[in-house]
Amino acid sequence: MEESLNLFTSTVIRSKYWSTIDDMKLAARFDKQLSKSKLHEPVRAESFEQSTFSLEEQFSISLVKKEISLIQIVKPHLFIYTNVRGVALLMNGFMEIVQVLEQHHIGIGTSFTLEHLGQNAVSLAMHTGKLSIVSGSEHTNEVFKTCSCICAPIHVDEREIGYLVLLFSRDEEVTFCIPLIEQIVRNIEKALSRRTPDQIRESIFKQFEQYQLTYREMQVAYEWFCNKCVPEIAMMMGISELTVRTHIKKIYKKTKVCHKGEFTIKLITS
Repeated sequence: MEESLNLFTSTVIRSKYWSTIDDMKLAARFDKQLSKSKLHEPVRAESFEQSTFSLEEQFSISLVKKEISLIQIVKPHLFIYTNVRGVALLMNGFMEIVQVLEQHHIGIGTSFTLEHLGQNAVSLAMHTGKLSIVSGSEHTNEVFKTCSCICAPIHVDEREIGYLVLLFSRDEEVTFCIPLIEQIVRNIEKALSRRTPDQIRESIFKQFEQYQLTYREMQVAYEWFCNKCVPEIAMMMGISELTVRTHIKKIYKKTKVCHKGEFTIKLITS
């Protein structure tokens, strides 16, 4: 592979070590999948509000939020984080962009797979397994054709757990953003590799504090958040099922939600 000198960092970088749509088109299965896809109908997971999230997904969302909060980008942009299945779990950036996407039925819970959203940076990264760039008219969906998107897979223990996208105007220079998203992903991967159950628990308990839950309510909320059922929580905590249900009602009231799906989503996006 050719190498070139980056005049701004005085370091040697490799030329094009990322994937583009041309790489996707080389695959024989691409045309077959594309022909079957509902390209003009963005799909939001029907059961997303009732979905369950692994602790790994929950913890990774909090880490993504933390890392991108440290980044200052003046120009319009949007970070999108999806799980390994390509379903958007987080959108963070300029609210104007979020609102435009929502008008086109694209938001939290939308599937960015090739089948559901056609050619885009996430579907390309899912196909190639590496940093991917899709720009302008290369996108299948019209709403993205004024944008350029860089998507980087996030790995833990040599397996992909999700994808981080940086979206910005197609008029901006794409390659200047590559080191930024790579550094963010490295930081996330490093933190995930050092995670422990106690750290995850502590992180989630800190989120509970903003809702002024009692410590007992936090204990119940944590197990509920971890997808334990009422009988399991009652047995673990040595209390009756009625008491667990009473705590859950109080938790819902304090967090201003009506059901478990809303409770889960509120915590992972707050």
